[in-house]
Formats: sequence, C-alpha cells, structure tokens
Amino acid sequence: MPSGATWRPTTGTTHGRSSRTSAHPTLVVHGTDDLLNPAANAPLLADRIPGARLHMIPGARHAYFEEDRTPASPLVLDFLTSVPQP
Repeated sequence: MPSGATWRPTTGTTHGRSSRTSAHPTLVVHGTDDLLNPAANAPLLADRIPGARLHMIPGARHAYFEEDRTPASPLVLDFLTSVPQP
C-alpha cells in the first residue's frame, strides 16, 4: 500500500448489493487487528447477508486462519456442523 494511503469500509459497492440476496448460511470471521481489510468491514458485510453469523477474533490479523487456528478452527467446524444439510 502506498505511503499515506488509507483503507475505507466498502460501503456502496456491488459486493454489498449482491450479498443481500444470499440465501446460503454464511459465517463471517474477521480479525480485529487486520491491517489489509479493516475490521469495520466485517459487520457491514454480515449485516447485508440475511442470517449471517459474525465472529471477530480479538487481536487476530489478516491471516487469522494460520496465526490463530486455536480459536478459528472450532468456529468454522461448529458452523459447518450446525448448518442443516439439503
């Protein structure tokens, strides 16, 4: 990222509009210390997906799935086992 550049939440993008029609179970997991995608984006995304679950991992960065496996893996496994199968 160029020096002095800032990231902003992705409000008003096509991502927001298209996600509102999702009928699929969705888990949004995000680290509170992510420097690539601001943590403020996670609740914006979850709010736009009907029934989405949001979990913020305190202190986790962008690669939470590698760096914070202990809290992240059970979240995903619990979600996958709780979703009704077709």
